[in-house]
Amino acid sequence: MTAVSSLRVLAVDDNSSLLRFLVSAFNASGCAVTAAPTAEEALDRIEADAFDLVVSDIKMPGLSGLDLLRAVKAKQPATPVVLITGAPSVNSAVFGLRHGAYDYLPKPFSIKEVQGLVERVRADRA
Repeated sequence: MTAVSSLRVLAVDDNSSLLRFLVSAFNASGCAVTAAPTAEEALDRIEADAFDLVVSDIKMPGLSGLDLLRAVKAKQPATPVVLITGAPSVNSAVFGLRHGAYDYLPKPFSIKEVQGLVERVRADRA
């Protein structure tokens, strides 16, 4: 496992602006970030490397973030997965949490919320 201070984060979103924001916010929190614009690319990266945290949009072309959640939990059950969405719904939140999501963040969210998320993951790993 990597050191608690340098979490390896996989950020997944088909919106390039939000993906850049996630990379910047996680970098500012001292994380090493890998970006993927699709769930399919994220799965390829998960096959090649281990991550301490996966943050994924729910609604994307092709595989959804919920599909990615199931795949991550099948391959790396201990890896926290946070679902983010611009169209929050009770159904997607409940589905995600029942299938092992660590958290569920509606967009827009702030850098402070990302920093709080990183702190919680670090505390849980300590």
